[in-house]
Amino acid sequence: MAIEVKGAARLHEGDLRGVRVLHEESRVRRTVVVCLEREPRRVAREIEVLPTRTFVDRLWAGGLSRLSQGRAFQYSFHSTTKIQSLSIDFDGDGTADLSSDDPSLSLSHAYDAPGLYLPHLRVTDVQGATYDADVPLAVESVATMDALFKSLWTGMNNALVTGDVGGALAFLDLPARARYRPVFEVLGNRMPGLVASYEPIQGVTIRDDVAEYAVNRTIDDERYLFLVYFLRGVDGVWRLDSM
Repeated sequence: MAIEVKGAARLHEGDLRGVRVLHEESRVRRTVVVCLEREPRRVAREIEVLPTRTFVDRLWAGGLSRLSQGRAFQYSFHSTTKIQSLSIDFDGDGTADLSSDDPSLSLSHAYDAPGLYLPHLRVTDVQGATYDADVPLAVESVATMDALFKSLWTGMNNALVTGDVGGALAFLDLPARARYRPVFEVLGNRMPGLVASYEPIQGVTIRDDVAEYAVNRTIDDERYLFLVYFLRGVDGVWRLDSM
């Protein structure tokens, strides 16, 4: 699922051009366009327009989608002969899940179930020669990943509540530490109240090395949605990057 945010009070066909191209060129099955319209509506079977309030309410009610792990695949083809077609079997069951004559096509897939997979790519050139490649892929349990990200968020906030800025920064990556240290230090004694005002963090998407989560906070009787991002570093460790 893809989510796009627009600042328009009324969407027109031109506003949806990029979304339609995305569906034509990728395996995205559903897109939610969040905007300032007053009522939800569907402009196509796979494209839904939601007012901001409806989007937030559905997100916290768990009505948008369940988490899945997306993987993007890249390949290089070193030959003077042009590519005629390509096909890829994402789950390694022997059946091609995607076939195309466009060598620039984005190759991505959302894995809903954990396990070991052996995606298989076949490239056929204009002379009829075929070239095959396999890559082993381990997909972890979404529940396990979700628990990990929530523990990172909780660990950082617990440290902030006790005034342990150094301990809180340990849950962040290096660039984030530089950005948030002065913020944490200035907020100081206000952190317990701020943390108490957060609603439970909820997952939005998990992809390759990026996970997007969201947390709601009520300010002056208005609910605001804040996005939280986790990045997997070159050392393979997940850390908070922005919030």
